[in-house]
This record gives sequence, C-alpha cells and structure tokens, in this order.
Amino acid sequence: MGCRRRGGTLWIEVYDTGRGIAETDRRRIFEEFVQLDRPDRDRSEGIGLGLAIVDRLARLLGHPLELRSVEGRGTVFAVGVPAVVGSHQPVAA
Repeated sequence: MGCRRRGGTLWIEVYDTGRGIAETDRRRIFEEFVQLDRPDRDRSEGIGLGLAIVDRLARLLGHPLELRSVEGRGTVFAVGVPAVVGSHQPVAA
C-alpha cells in the first residue's frame, strides 16, 4: 500500500503481487460476488464484494479509480482523492 501525489490528486494505491488480471476480466472483477478462477466459491477466500464496494463508493464520491495489471506480475488498484494543502488546526478536546 502506498500514496502518490499527481497534481492536485493524492492516489491511494494497493499493490497485489499475484498473477495479474487478464484484460477481458478487468471490468468483471468490480461486479458483486465475482471471484476469478474460483468456480467452487471458497468462502474462506472472501465472497467477492470488496472491489464492488470500492467501485461503487468511488463513483458515488466522484473519485477516479484505476486498475493497472500485468499478467504474471501483479496488479495495482488506485483511488484518487483531492489533495488538501494547508495548515492543520487542532481540535480542542
């Protein structure tokens, strides 16, 4: 996991060093209950809602969501949020 700043956007990135995602599956993985190459739907490996939730929240908030993947090398998921520059004002207890 990491953060990068590009212009006025802070990109929160999650790196997955798995097998990567084929071009044909890249849109599908954001659908509810989708687990690639898991026809048995092994619940101990999740239920396939995480990326659907991220996609829906990013769209609702108007934040861009990126996926970069190379088969055999891994995937990066990134969400862009507005970078705020300024002084932090402490809140009284």
